[in-house]
Amino acid sequence: MTRQAPAMLWLLALGLLDAAPARAQIVLPESQHPTLAAPLRVRAGTGQLTAPVFTHAGLWPAAPAGLYGLATVEQPGLPLYDPSSRRWLSSANGALVELRPDGTLPVLLGGAALQGRDLDVRLTRGVLVSREPEHRIVLVRFSAGAVRQKRVLLKGSRFFRPRLSPDGSRVLVAESRPGGGHLWLVSDRQGPVDLGPGVDGSFTADGRRILFARITDDGHAVLTSDLWEMELATGRSRMLAQTPHLAEVEPAVSPDGKWLAFVDARSGDLYVARLGQGR
Repeated sequence: MTRQAPAMLWLLALGLLDAAPARAQIVLPESQHPTLAAPLRVRAGTGQLTAPVFTHAGLWPAAPAGLYGLATVEQPGLPLYDPSSRRWLSSANGALVELRPDGTLPVLLGGAALQGRDLDVRLTRGVLVSREPEHRIVLVRFSAGAVRQKRVLLKGSRFFRPRLSPDGSRVLVAESRPGGGHLWLVSDRQGPVDLGPGVDGSFTADGRRILFARITDDGHAVLTSDLWEMELATGRSRMLAQTPHLAEVEPAVSPDGKWLAFVDARSGDLYVARLGQGR
C-alpha cells in the first residue's frame, strides 16, 4: 500500500470522493488536517492535466466525458455540474439536456439553442453562458424551455472558458495573451472589466471572491504557478500560500465553500485543502 492510500481511504469514507454520499459536515481528525500550505494529495497524476469538479456528493478528478447517456449522442458537449439544481447537464446536438443515471437525456432547452460546447449553467436562475462559433461569449436567459434573451458579452478569438457566479449574475471569462492569461468579469450592471493577470478562474461559494492561478511558462509547459484570491468588491488580491514544490492550477471550490481542490501542473497530482485554515 502506498503512502497516500490511507488518506485516500479516509476521504472516500467521508464522501469527499463520489464513492460514498457526502455528509452534511466533514469533521477532520487532528492527524488529517490539510491546509493550503500543506495540502493532501488524493490522486496521482496520469500524465495529463485535468480540471477537478466538486458536486454536493463529492469530488470528481475531472468531468466524466461519457457520463450516463452522453456517450450515445452524435454531437455531445462537455458534462458540467450545476450547483444551483444539483444536476449534471450538457449540450447535446445543440440542446441543453440533463444527464440522468438511467441514461435518459431530458431536453431542458431545445431548438438548437446552443452553438458552443464550452458552457456553464445556473438552471434555477434560467441563465447559461457559452463560447459560440465566431469567437463570441454569449449569455442566454431562458424560461419554460425557451430562450428569452441572448446577449453577446465579449468578442474575440482569445476569449474562452466562461464561468457563472453562484447566483448567475456575473460571468468570469479567460483571455489568452502572449505574455500570460488575463481574467475578465462581466455583469448586467457593468460592462467587461479586466481583472488583470490570471488563469483558471473560479468563484468562491459566496460569489464574493475568485480563486485563480498566476503562472510562468516557457511556451510549452508551466514552470511555476501559485494560487491567488481576489475580493471582487475591492479588487484586492493576495497569494493564498507559498508552495514552491507545487505548481497549482485549476482550482475548484466545493459547493459548501469548505474545500479547495487543485492540480499540480508538473505532476498532474490532485490535491485538496480546507479553505479558511492556516496558510
